[in-house]
Amino acid sequence: MPLDTYQQRAGECLRLAESSMTLEERATWRQLAVCWLRLSERAEEFRSRARQVEQFRAAYP
Repeated sequence: MPLDTYQQRAGECLRLAESSMTLEERATWRQLAVCWLRLSERAEEFRSRARQVEQFRAAYP
């Protein structure tokens, strides 16, 4: 999944939090947004490491 998709999902959760009727719902949507953002960070870390491995393999065939 593209990184911007994770960030879009986080934004959707924050918008849903704003329109929630109860504090509990708002908190749940905000927690889910944080989860999407963390997932985005992890995915970027993974992709960065994968690029490094590919560069290494290309340098040492």
